[in-house]
Amino acid sequence: MTHDFSNLTALLSRCNAKMADAVISEIRAAVNDAAQYSQSVNAAVTRLSFNVKKAKKALAEERAAVRAAKKAEKTQTETQTQTQTQTETQTQTSPSQYVNGQMAGYIKRCSEQNIQDILNCYIHLLLTGNILNPADDSRYFNNFLLMAKAAGFVTDGTAITEQQIDDFVRNNPVFPLNRAQRRRLERFQRKHKR
Repeated sequence: MTHDFSNLTALLSRCNAKMADAVISEIRAAVNDAAQYSQSVNAAVTRLSFNVKKAKKALAEERAAVRAAKKAEKTQTETQTQTQTQTETQTQTSPSQYVNGQMAGYIKRCSEQNIQDILNCYIHLLLTGNILNPADDSRYFNNFLLMAKAAGFVTDGTAITEQQIDDFVRNNPVFPLNRAQRRRLERFQRKHKR
């Protein structure tokens, strides 16, 4: 049986000279041993084949893990960029809500001076967190504040007293409440008593 070692020659020509010489000397030793002990050389070649396959498999798994990590990082970066872009777009197109339709309707029915007092006090509350009642008639602002609290825009528990809620339900200076609105505010009042 003749071996021309063409595959091995092509492989060793890519290695450095020291590595190629070491492989050739190992092959010569194996050939000399094969002449005397063929079984031990056969087992050594089988072990060599197994070790090479194991090393290649480990290298392939390592490369796959690196690719997966890069892909996950890229996906995470894209997701963060997309979320940030959506947040910026939403911020630019839709402002935060601090007034609802009921509150706007209430302001429309007030006099110009009361509208000014309500808005100044409400903006002051939003910016500073402190309640500042107008000097003239605080009922209008208190009514507006009650609606803001019912809508969830104001969460301060000390903002409105029970008396102010009763005044709003029964003695509203701007417009009389219909039955449904009174019931809703009474439920709101009972809820906050707990």
